Amino acid sequence: MRKHVLLIGIIILSCILYGCDYFGPGMSDFNYELSGNYHLYKAGEARIWMNNDNEIVEGNVTGIAWDEDFILAEQTKDDNKSYWIIDVKNNKIYGPIKEKDFNEKRKELKINTKLKLENPKKYKSLEKHSPN
Repeated sequence: MRKHVLLIGIIILSCILYGCDYFGPGMSDFNYELSGNYHLYKAGEARIWMNNDNEIVEGNVTGIAWDEDFILAEQTKDDNKSYWIIDVKNNKIYGPIKEKDFNEKRKELKINTKLKLENPKKYKSLEKHSPN
């Protein structure tokens, strides 16, 4: 009887740990299509790539928002934040830039004010492109 209880306990514990984002490599990794030919990849750190071979934002994307025209990103490296704006339709990239310049460029480009930077983990379970 003890062996059965121990075995059931091990199975339940394994199932719980398997579903945890922080247990084992690759458990919290994902790939998500953004606007245009841009993708959000999370393999350790979140990154933004274009056409699956050109890395645009080189890791540790801590905030992201997008619509059909623009992709906005926040990047954190060594406790310093920088920001990116990708103009999807004109294929222009602004960044890395400081928050003040980011906000000014948002106004200049007339980017939708409803776009709010959110943790990339929010999009882990989404299966298809769905702008904010």
